[in-house]
Amino acid sequence: MNIHCLKLIVNYWNINTIIIFDLYQSKRIIIEKYMEVTVNEDETEPVVKPRFTENLAIMSIDALNEYIASLEQEIKRVEQEIELKRSAREGAESIFKK
Repeated sequence: MNIHCLKLIVNYWNINTIIIFDLYQSKRIIIEKYMEVTVNEDETEPVVKPRFTENLAIMSIDALNEYIASLEQEIKRVEQEIELKRSAREGAESIFKK
């Protein structure tokens, strides 16, 4: 059995990062970053810890462009979620105003 990849989940400052080491091509690929979310006991809203801790100084220009593209995709995803929540709130408000 040949093993070409090694998957690690690393937690650093409450930011979980899935890193795939491609042993065959000697490459490291960061597959996914996600943050831990904790809930404030005083509030119902979760407290999201920032996850933008990339060391930009060591990244190549191509890697920086890929990072920008991934951030732009994340912004679009968040904007879509905001729109869904606005629509749901407007629908609920219209029902209760009658």
